[in-house]
Amino acid sequence: MFFPGRLHEPLADIRPGRDIMKNCIISAGIVLFVFCSLQTKAERGPAIRASLSYNIMALDLRDRKFAERTIRYMRDEELYAGAAASYNNFGLAGRLGVFDVKNQNHKKVDSYDLKASYFSSAFGAELYYSRYSRFYISSSPYGIGRLWNDSHSGSGVKSEGAGLNLFLFMKDFLSLNENFSYNAAFLQTEQPVKTSGTLLVLLSADYLRVRNNVPLIPAYAHDLFLFMDLYGLKGWRFAGFGFGVGFAGTLVLPGDLFVSSSISLMVRPLHKEFYTLVHVNREFRIDSLKGQGKIYAGYNGGSFFAGVSFVLEAALIPSYRFKLEMWSGDLAMEFYSGVRI
Repeated sequence: MFFPGRLHEPLADIRPGRDIMKNCIISAGIVLFVFCSLQTKAERGPAIRASLSYNIMALDLRDRKFAERTIRYMRDEELYAGAAASYNNFGLAGRLGVFDVKNQNHKKVDSYDLKASYFSSAFGAELYYSRYSRFYISSSPYGIGRLWNDSHSGSGVKSEGAGLNLFLFMKDFLSLNENFSYNAAFLQTEQPVKTSGTLLVLLSADYLRVRNNVPLIPAYAHDLFLFMDLYGLKGWRFAGFGFGVGFAGTLVLPGDLFVSSSISLMVRPLHKEFYTLVHVNREFRIDSLKGQGKIYAGYNGGSFFAGVSFVLEAALIPSYRFKLEMWSGDLAMEFYSGVRI
């Protein structure tokens, strides 16, 4: 998630001791997607995929003095067109916003995602970049959002993010695994021929930035003595890293069926704000059926949080995504549905 500006320009009102992560939550979910795939029968042949997606992204600013007070920024709802191609160990993918669904007056769409990847038998890497723009307030106390939206149609809030994920596939913690195929297990660009498994060592780095041309909290909120900790805030910037270990494996069954799963433990201490996240993740795949379950918990320097999420999708039937999250007594639920063809 994030946002460009002059490198020498400091972020407004980010003073030592201001715990931004305690008050901000960024979430995103695909609510509608169509996915088409073309792949050769060769074991390591090229795979080409095209997609059409409809995406929602939310940014919540919470008043910790009044826990029930939240200003929710929603990004303008846009239709995306995307494509992905992979051959042997290399992959490229991108998605571009092409149409603003609700705000017809905003013809220009400046949102996109890019990703490049490389996976060999013992090593993997993913490099990604994303950019989103134009948020509006969808809910807020005492009509704060209505005044803001009338004054700042097509808000200048923009977000930008980049990251790098590195994987090592190990027989044990002393030697690399030359026989495991990540492409066969998860990308399905190879046909798995035998049951196999591997240890994972995961390293990641993230850069997140949000920037606006005016304060994110309207002056009206300040007059009501709300969101005092965040008043005057125009943006923020974080750089972080993570380290994890896990296991991944593929079970080959009769009838060209196979099950792939992974379990990993990841810790992410973020620079500037103390933020630790630990999660246990489980993925599985049986032919065209794919699922994922996750249990996670963490502490961000001011609040403990925990949650569970579950995703199930399959060809030609509806796909359902469910997320349940708790932040020190604040409960949030998300549910998404779509069709995969």
